[in-house]
Amino acid sequence: MQKTFTIKLFIIGTLCFLFGLGMVFINSLVYERSNYHQSVMEEIKTMHAGDQFMIAPFLLVGDAPIFAQSSNIAGTSDVQDDKYRRGIYHAISHQSSLDISQKYQPITPPKTEGNDATPVSLIIPISDLRGASNAKITINGKEYPTKFNTQGKYYLSYIEAIIADDAHTLDKPLNIRTNLNVLGIDSLHIAPTGDNAKVSLAGNWAEPKFLGDALPNNKRIDATGFSADWQNDFLATANTQAIISASECKSECSPNLHNNLNHLAVAFVNTTDTYTLTDRAIKYALLFLVISFGTFFLFETMKKLRIHPLQYGLVASALLIFYVLLLSLAEHIAFYAAYGIAAGACALLIGFYTYYVLDGAKRSGTFTLLLSSLYAGFYFILSIDELNLLLGAVFCFLLLAAVMFITRKVNWYALELNPMKPNQTHQPEGDNHANP
Repeated sequence: MQKTFTIKLFIIGTLCFLFGLGMVFINSLVYERSNYHQSVMEEIKTMHAGDQFMIAPFLLVGDAPIFAQSSNIAGTSDVQDDKYRRGIYHAISHQSSLDISQKYQPITPPKTEGNDATPVSLIIPISDLRGASNAKITINGKEYPTKFNTQGKYYLSYIEAIIADDAHTLDKPLNIRTNLNVLGIDSLHIAPTGDNAKVSLAGNWAEPKFLGDALPNNKRIDATGFSADWQNDFLATANTQAIISASECKSECSPNLHNNLNHLAVAFVNTTDTYTLTDRAIKYALLFLVISFGTFFLFETMKKLRIHPLQYGLVASALLIFYVLLLSLAEHIAFYAAYGIAAGACALLIGFYTYYVLDGAKRSGTFTLLLSSLYAGFYFILSIDELNLLLGAVFCFLLLAAVMFITRKVNWYALELNPMKPNQTHQPEGDNHANP
């Protein structure tokens, strides 16, 4: 008798192990789909403007950079997640409108060897000029024409406005106003330069991620969007010195100057994307199985039912299919809808099957209600990004406490010695007298 009980536990443990192997394969499928999604995003970036890196505008007097006494860069980003698509995948793009105000001291350009005026221009370095448009540069109230330069100084690509031919402008303090639109995908990076550089960014995206070399001094994030302000004189000074060194070639003249500077950045991310949430759900998969098998086992031991290992395996297969359904549906519809459809389908399937396995609607309904409650509870945990670990731990603790409470009076040694036989039945009390 004891041997039969031990074999049953061994078979259940083996099924749990096989279920774990199945979850490993599903987890690898999630990883594969996530990597493919990232590769599609990179392809979209190659065909459009990708992550944008912009350096605060500065003057070029010949080959020498001149930086502003003060700069105020204000940007407003219109973020969309359905503008650029490739099949079922879509990229998060931003159309950022930048308004830049700067002040410079008067400039006296040196004469060249031929007594010609040294060229003076204002440049706005941008990593991918395909995303730059509608540039407007006004100096002391006068608007100057702009042009694109893809092979400029210090290996930079930039928008340029020539101002050397206007001596009346250069011999007085310069108040420069720059307006332009910058289109990009995923993120916007701004490298401050000069003195008293301030950067302010705002947008309609509720899930910004602040990157770069300094966090915002002030920030606001709510359901309508975000706003953030930076002022970091150390980073601006370091960038200024790096550009001066590049102009003098005191250090290696790197073609990746954009990436070597200190940036203040915001990325437009989806913290609750399909693959992240599915991966989180998979982490609780084994718990689902243990609870399901444990419930079956309790019915066997406490209600004297007999459940075949194959029936355990079929229920485990239904639980396994849930994650495949979830992943495949979530790539096409919202995650909450995919989760609801997959959970509802699997709960109904298992409920229908357990109606016959557990021999009655009451037991089947109890099991289906338990499974549905687990799906609902874990979705609540998944939806709260910052507290999902804490809530998951509390939830698991409560489940364990419930199991310990329910089984507190079960005599497991008696079950080992007297397991229920397949054809065993109970006689009502008072009917145990012998027939004549």
